[in-house]
Amino acid sequence: MNTKQILSWLLLLFGEAIIVAAFLLFRGGAADNVFVMNIIVTSIVYLLIFFGFRIPWDDTRDKSGRRIGALGISWFATGWYAIFAVAAMVCGKVFLLAFTIQLIIHCSLLFLLLLGLLLSRHAADKVREVHRQQKENPDGVGDRPLSSFVRENREQQSKKH
Repeated sequence: MNTKQILSWLLLLFGEAIIVAAFLLFRGGAADNVFVMNIIVTSIVYLLIFFGFRIPWDDTRDKSGRRIGALGISWFATGWYAIFAVAAMVCGKVFLLAFTIQLIIHCSLLFLLLLGLLLSRHAADKVREVHRQQKENPDGVGDRPLSSFVRENREQQSKKH
């Protein structure tokens, strides 16, 4: 491991230690299960944001740029998860929600996050597929008349039926 990777992992551990220490210092009267769940949710948010910035956005070895094509969806999912997860923790504390309700809320938010990351993965695969098609057909699709696209679409539809 090089120095940059070692520093990155040390920063990750240091940030996680700050999160745990802050929760321990400002615990208040939170029940043990809610306390642990809040640490886990905050750690997930921290890890998503940390690795989102740590992983390089542009991979020079990947000529298709698939990571760039998926950035918008993954950051949208990460951002909304972070906002709603923190809001759910605050609402749970302010309105004294039962642990089971908070757990259901956080599991639902985690499900939506994973769905967003899956959609991001599909977008990345589509970027790779389009890049492959453009490499196979360097003339591109812009040189073909619109009628050829309509004809191909009709042929594909008739094959399905």
